[in-house]
Amino acid sequence: MSFASTRDFWKFRRSVLRESRHIFSDEVEKFLDEVRATCEKRIKSLPPNKQLWRAQIGHSWWFDKELDDSRPCPYDAERMKPPPDKAREGRANPKGIPVLYLANKRETAVSEVRPWIGSIVSLAQFTTEKELRLVVCTEGLDEFPIYFEEPAPEEIEKAIWAEISKAFAEPVSPSDEVAEYAATQILAETFKKSGADGIVYKSNFGDEGHNIVLFDVNAVNQLSCSLVDIKKIAINISDYY
Repeated sequence: MSFASTRDFWKFRRSVLRESRHIFSDEVEKFLDEVRATCEKRIKSLPPNKQLWRAQIGHSWWFDKELDDSRPCPYDAERMKPPPDKAREGRANPKGIPVLYLANKRETAVSEVRPWIGSIVSLAQFTTEKELRLVVCTEGLDEFPIYFEEPAPEEIEKAIWAEISKAFAEPVSPSDEVAEYAATQILAETFKKSGADGIVYKSNFGDEGHNIVLFDVNAVNQLSCSLVDIKKIAINISDYY
């Protein structure tokens, strides 16, 4: 069994976006079966005591008796994880099913929440409690091959996983329709059912920045939380054509 075409991912995406999201066609089922069959070789272990970061715009308050005034303080540990009954829609989870979005670098975590200049951000440091098996979706992001005929099965598999990586890394904004998450949500559920603990995908902020999604929000322990102030945001533009 192998992927049939380099277009299989786009057929899958179109099907779950425009045709049927909860009862899959035979073609989609075959695609997901092959994803399950090929994801194992893309799983890497994240060791215990690995430090990860998570940011949220905003802060709490505490009363300073010496100043007789309230001062900003970081959100508490409970606030730095998604509430189990109020999880928002995300690229790796539907509404109501919490997962934990983290980053490998503090700057990446802060950038991912898209703060504005002058905003105060609560930045928490976490550590992994045990070894975690993560599906690494970072391959082929800079490759845009054009095929005039279907290549060998190995090349088709490589092309499909490059499209999966690009889908997870694709920039999104709060104004995007939640339906656009359908393909990556289904893939994340497929990885989870295959025994993975989470996903690694490329961040659009920084060359070495990666995002980590953990299916179990309690797989990490919070070490600390501090406030950071956004002083500057750099933007680099170029002509589209």
